[in-house]
Amino acid sequence: MNQIRTLFLLTVLSTFLALNNSCKVETAKAPAKKQLIILSDYLTNSDTTIFRDFIQEKDVNIEIFNMESDKIIGLMRNQGSNVQADLILVNSLYDMHKMYKREILQPIFFEEELDPVCLKISSSNYQFIGLGIDPFIVANSKSGKIRTYNDLTEMPFINILDKRE
Repeated sequence: MNQIRTLFLLTVLSTFLALNNSCKVETAKAPAKKQLIILSDYLTNSDTTIFRDFIQEKDVNIEIFNMESDKIIGLMRNQGSNVQADLILVNSLYDMHKMYKREILQPIFFEEELDPVCLKISSSNYQFIGLGIDPFIVANSKSGKIRTYNDLTEMPFINILDKRE
C-alpha cells in the first residue's frame, strides 16, 4: 500500500512538473545591442562612418542597405509595415512624394512632435521630411555684376559638382 501511494505521488508530481514546464512561453528579449536599419538609394554600408558619433552616443549598430528608389518603393508597397527597416533615405524629393502618393509611408504627426516655433515654419501636409542643400551655382564673378539669378545666364559658371562634392 505504501508503494502504491509513493508511486501515485511520484506520478502526480511528475505530471505537474511536466505541465508546468511544457506550458511555459518564452518571453521576447531585446537584442544585446540596438540596431538601426536604413534603406537608401545613395548611401552604402561603408557610409556608416557618417553616423559614428550617433553610434557611440546611442550604443547602436547601423546597417545600410543600398537599393534603387523604385525597389524601395516596391518593397514598401508589397510588405507594408513588415519591411525590416527603420529609416528610408532617398536622394530625390520626387521619390518621397511618390511614396506619399501611394500611401506607403508611416504617418508622422508633426503637431505632436515639433515645438510651436518649428511648426510655424514647417508643413505637416506630407508624411516625410525633406532635408538637404539648395541647388547651388559656383559663379565666376570677376566682374562683380552678379546681383540677380538672371545675371547668371550671362556669366560663365560651373555647376557640374557631383553628389560627394
